[in-house]
Amino acid sequence: MTSKGIDYSNGQSNIDRETGIHYGVISANEVGETWYEDSEADYGNPICPKCGNEANSPDEFGETFADGVPEDYTNEKYETDDYVCVDCKHFFGPESAFGDEPMGYYLDNGNYKAIQNGGDSDIFVIKSPYYTLCQFCSPCAPGAGYLMDSIEDGVKAYCFGHNWFENERAPYPIYSVDTDERVWPRLTDDELLTLAEANNWETATYDNNGILVRKLTGSEDFQPVGDKPIETVLMKLSESDSE
Repeated sequence: MTSKGIDYSNGQSNIDRETGIHYGVISANEVGETWYEDSEADYGNPICPKCGNEANSPDEFGETFADGVPEDYTNEKYETDDYVCVDCKHFFGPESAFGDEPMGYYLDNGNYKAIQNGGDSDIFVIKSPYYTLCQFCSPCAPGAGYLMDSIEDGVKAYCFGHNWFENERAPYPIYSVDTDERVWPRLTDDELLTLAEANNWETATYDNNGILVRKLTGSEDFQPVGDKPIETVLMKLSESDSE
């Protein structure tokens, strides 16, 4: 077994075959309210409250119900006629069609695709502009990567970006899917001061486009800062925290 662990799926599941990047798994507790604020609840398909079978929208039957509820059909009192069960000849609304608790949560906003099944605290990140390097999950999620088990020679797994976490800093290194370059978090004011002092700059700050810039002593011009100084200051801060 390598340090990245075992792919119990043998490359057959929990992987994006187009990119070769594995799905990432992380507990909802790690991202907190951000997940529930951005995701949508999934209540499943509408169910008939009488027979328990899957119901339909009246529109699915063409002109059959164009004139409203037929005389030989019943409906739930005080509910809209959004759904119908033709077996029971019964109309009802969302209140009766869905349970009180969601079956899970999902996110599909153009940047991320992620799902959380009901009763399970783990989120599966199945599409993202970012990935990290981590160990494979246990057999309960074969082929996926466990995002909190970050290692340098790990498997590529889709992950959430820095803005999903407290202080906008992910607990794992992040890389761009498009460029494979490291994606650094925004530095705090104290970290910017440390960065400026360590490199003999007058100021380090962010411009209106979110680009980290520096001001050389004696100069009025700001210049973009590359990755290396950021890496240096983060490493120094990490070392000082561990002492």
